[in-house]
Amino acid sequence: TFNNWTNDDAKLMEKLKKNILAQLYYNITITTDAASSTHIDLDELNISEKPIAEGAMGRVYIGYYRSVPVAVKQFRWENLDEEEMKELKKNVIQECEIMSKLRNPFIANYMGSVTYIQQVSMVIQFFVLGSLGEYLRKEKEYYVVLPYKLKVRMLFDTARGMQFLHENRIMHLDLKPENMLVNSFDSNSACTIKITDFGTSRFTKKTLKKNNEDKGLGTPIYAAPETFTDKYTFAGDVYSFAITAWEVYYQEEPYKEFKSIYEIKNHVEKGKRLPIKDDMPSLYSTMIDECWKQKPEARPNFDNVTKMIVRVDDDVVNHSYLIRGFEQDKVEGITEKRTTRLKKRLSENNAD
Repeated sequence: TFNNWTNDDAKLMEKLKKNILAQLYYNITITTDAASSTHIDLDELNISEKPIAEGAMGRVYIGYYRSVPVAVKQFRWENLDEEEMKELKKNVIQECEIMSKLRNPFIANYMGSVTYIQQVSMVIQFFVLGSLGEYLRKEKEYYVVLPYKLKVRMLFDTARGMQFLHENRIMHLDLKPENMLVNSFDSNSACTIKITDFGTSRFTKKTLKKNNEDKGLGTPIYAAPETFTDKYTFAGDVYSFAITAWEVYYQEEPYKEFKSIYEIKNHVEKGKRLPIKDDMPSLYSTMIDECWKQKPEARPNFDNVTKMIVRVDDDVVNHSYLIRGFEQDKVEGITEKRTTRLKKRLSENNAD
């Protein structure tokens, strides 16, 4: 209310107003069919033969759906019996029904699902730049040093997307750079990051257990301490955001010196955290400290996280030295390379 209006609220409003025209332009380009169903016919999908990504939960393929480039995520169900298969199909359909109604600039669009065959699939909007996780670590093909201002903007957009999910009573359960799709490397664009894969870990938990994979819900290095005892809260996503913010700043793998998941769990359950060096701006480190507190109820919600990031963004001008090392030419080259690769894969699909 206006009675409770603070300076932080005013700053957040100013930040949002700066992008209003860009966001309006962005939204105009989106077309929707109100009568369309989230149930997709497999014949309408032109999918690549080889996956572009593979993990414990399934494989991801690239393709076309009604002339639109899409990513098709096929879930692993190999070890499930008939009843479990029915249950999981039902869950996928319910999730897609919910996701199809969610429209937000910082959330990747879900197109629908294929559930009438055994190989259940989700179809989502495809992003040529891939995930943020592909750019953060030196051993990655597309590693690039990101400027501090862009990092802060990417975290702001992520927090806005998470704020929207939580307002709609949806927990992500696996927030991490691999589930943050890069929409733009321009910190002044309407949107730099779109969140994906929210909620899917809920109905793949049984699959992972069947395959004897001790991953629980989400990815252990980003998991809040309470999740190790199967307690899932909205505050768990805030904790994951803190680990992600640490990784985005340092562009290093969290806990890389640990030898096993169990060591990480023990470390976190004891209240210990990742090291923060003196070179990290104090407002940034304070945000992380607040978000990864041991008790879930002590962590801020994403409404407050966005306000914290606004203060971090206001402070960016005092840390111009953190811009050094950014390779704009390399980013442009990566964009061109990935676009060319996408066109080649899609043309191969059409040739088939």
